[in-house]
Amino acid sequence: MDEDFAGDSTAVTSGTHPVRASELRKDGYVVLKGSPCKIVELTTTGGQVKLVGIDIITGKKYEDTVSETADMDVPEVTRTEYVLNGVSDGYLSLMSETTGETTDTVPLPAGERGDELTAAFEGDKTVYITVLRTMGQEAIASQRVAATV
Repeated sequence: MDEDFAGDSTAVTSGTHPVRASELRKDGYVVLKGSPCKIVELTTTGGQVKLVGIDIITGKKYEDTVSETADMDVPEVTRTEYVLNGVSDGYLSLMSETTGETTDTVPLPAGERGDELTAAFEGDKTVYITVLRTMGQEAIASQRVAATV
């Protein structure tokens, strides 16, 4: 007897797993319109779940209404804190204090946020960057600056 698990492998390889819509909670994560979102509003009425989410990579707002029994994709999200080692060719050079792992795949944010990071680093301060990774994408979730002692 052959069993087909192809449907399961799609969720695993895309970095998501299915969760029934009725089990989703505010401040959790869900994929809306193909984008990994943090749930900022969730209402249940008449067997329907209305979801409002903010894309954790781009900040764009998405909305959807689904049946309570619908299976929704939930993205697997990791958070890693790094120390900023430098800025080169539009990318951040980052190092994990706990593992020593380095990465240079996170782009320098455009505009004011990027200018603040560059100025803090050049001002001889320690800059901590928290990076979110999900569904093959990554983005800066937060940053904090500590004066070097």
